[in-house]
Amino acid sequence: MITLDFIVEYFDELEADFQREYGLDFRDSLYGEHKIGVRRLSTLIENLTLESATMRKAITGGRSWTSTDELLALLCELTDQSNRMYHTVHFQEKTWDPLQIPRPYEQVAKEEKKQRDRTPTPKDELVSFFGKATTSNQILMTPEDPGDVVA
Repeated sequence: MITLDFIVEYFDELEADFQREYGLDFRDSLYGEHKIGVRRLSTLIENLTLESATMRKAITGGRSWTSTDELLALLCELTDQSNRMYHTVHFQEKTWDPLQIPRPYEQVAKEEKKQRDRTPTPKDELVSFFGKATTSNQILMTPEDPGDVVA
């Protein structure tokens, strides 16, 4: 069931999708002269295609490819692989590196990993906080293990 929060969060995408897929003005459908009922509104939103802007943003944060884009990238990579195999068999030269087309979902995973790696551990936080409290260039406290700290 579609909630009001969903409509508020993805309003711009829903507006574009309603125009593109149904030929309806989303604002007019909600509170204009040609209002549609809640059941019909929910049905239209739930049946948007996976390639619609709303579903792309809701599922992958807006970073996704259509199935056509994915198949084209795979086709390019496989063609490159067959060309490298042919080159290896018929020529004595070293072949080039394999073609790898970066996928948007792989970039999202890399960014999430970088964010996790940037998040300091409790030990790092303690050292950075207490290690700066120094007198005469001596560190007053540097815990070796987070278990050493008594709360």
